[in-house]
Amino acid sequence: MRLVWALQNLESLKEAASQGQAMFGTVDTWLLYRLTAGRLHVTDVSNASATGMYDPFTMDWGSWALQLFNIPSNMLPKVCDTAADFGVVDPGIFGNVFYLPHQTSPTYTDLALQMADQAASLFGSCCFQEGDVKVTMGTGTFINLNTGKTPHASVAGRTVLFFDLLLS
Repeated sequence: MRLVWALQNLESLKEAASQGQAMFGTVDTWLLYRLTAGRLHVTDVSNASATGMYDPFTMDWGSWALQLFNIPSNMLPKVCDTAADFGVVDPGIFGNVFYLPHQTSPTYTDLALQMADQAASLFGSCCFQEGDVKVTMGTGTFINLNTGKTPHASVAGRTVLFFDLLLS
């Protein structure tokens, strides 16, 4: 794991992490951090699960992984529902690009959903029911199965959460 290597070999990162001054996340974490001008350090369950350090049975970062690899938990992003209210894009990011001709103030762009690629593929293929399967063949080959509300351990593969939607 790159994070483990970096924590072991980069003195400045090791020191920052020990002082609570370092953050880790996936691409979605970085994008939300940048789009909100540093207000959010979050991810969703599908992206957290893809790191291999998220425990789908406890719905939290795996203490076993953090202890084994000596990763400070305060570095990790808060894990949110896939369809959480992530706020809005900071108005300073895009300037006046979102002004419409009749408006005197910018249109704020909501950040209302984030999802990892395989999860988005499963969702986009309408695999909403338990037992629905999606096969993806591209740069990688994946067989994704909707197991319903309960994760199931796999002895032949990896258990990954695809989405956690609290829709009303």
